[in-house]
Amino acid sequence: MKDRNKELISIRIDLKLPVDDSEKADMIIFQNKVLRPILKFQHPSITSYFLHYVKGKKVNIENLTKPEIITFIKQSLLRDQKLKTYYCGLISALFTTEETQFYLNNKREINKRLTSMMIERIIDFIL
Repeated sequence: MKDRNKELISIRIDLKLPVDDSEKADMIIFQNKVLRPILKFQHPSITSYFLHYVKGKKVNIENLTKPEIITFIKQSLLRDQKLKTYYCGLISALFTTEETQFYLNNKREINKRLTSMMIERIIDFIL
């Protein structure tokens, strides 16, 4: 059987983002080396699920203005706990054992960053 951790890392794209020497360096490294590549890899699932979510909410985003679409996306991801949990699970399922431990120790901060990045990704996709 193959090593799950090695397999997970092998499917990630190296985005070659700059390293930050600030006091939150561990969080920035995690964001750039783990979250961003997984978000990029999961993009088709992220966007198709959101379109399904919109359809389920019976919202016709084609009739909304740009600011209304942005507000809808932000409110959906910030207020709908079920949606937020789904997306956190979609991303965290691709963490290695070590990354999962880091995530569990920093869950609140990581979920906040993850939600913010997800909002931007969906806004860019929809608009």
